[in-house]
Amino acid sequence: MNVFFTTPFAGKNQYQPFIDKIVRVVRKENQLITPEDTSKYLASINDYEMQGLNRNHAHYAFIRQGIASADVVIIEASEEDMRVGHEMTLALLFHKPTLVLSQHQDYSSYITHDLLHGAIYKDATELGDIVRDFLHTSQTGRPEATMQTIDTSADSLHSIALARLRQLAKQEVGQFGEWARRAEEHPGAVAKEIHSKLGKLKKNPAWSVFAPIYNEDSPDYIQSGVASLWRPSQQNTKSTKTS
Repeated sequence: MNVFFTTPFAGKNQYQPFIDKIVRVVRKENQLITPEDTSKYLASINDYEMQGLNRNHAHYAFIRQGIASADVVIIEASEEDMRVGHEMTLALLFHKPTLVLSQHQDYSSYITHDLLHGAIYKDATELGDIVRDFLHTSQTGRPEATMQTIDTSADSLHSIALARLRQLAKQEVGQFGEWARRAEEHPGAVAKEIHSKLGKLKKNPAWSVFAPIYNEDSPDYIQSGVASLWRPSQQNTKSTKTS
């Protein structure tokens, strides 16, 4: 099982022994995806930077792809952090069973979601037991994705993919890059200029452009979930004769 684990960097000095405990428990029987794995993390960051992302955006791309490819997500959140809170939201949008650990509070008492599990721990022994129990039960007790969950996740993925396109476009040299950068402050004027210069070009269906990015960034469960829910109703094909 692939397990994505993250924790606020600001809390590492205080909580590092507990972070290490989580990593040891997960790695015993699972594949770990985490910035704690320095070599893999740096290799991924370098790849993203070669694609034109700055260091912060490359880090976010690693986090997003790690969550999307994981079976479950674990977060040590004793040190509160807005970015890690956002990563928890991403995990839930991607329909991942998510365990949020803290020495201070149970976050599931504040946020209601079928896939969110919160737990307070006091020491490393109790922490290890909580993590092992979560790994054991998260897949067997995982609820099916509803159409509402799938729609919400798909909308989020669309936004992420479009944001990625905008970011890359702003880094382009030439006319298209100039339009992308100017559109941040003057979208109406740029739209008119693009229309005047390109408006007569043949337009391909939008999906043919967007689909490759959507497929790359979408977890498999979205496609499989839609396929399982989008089934034509069985119609009674027998005709009824009337006299």
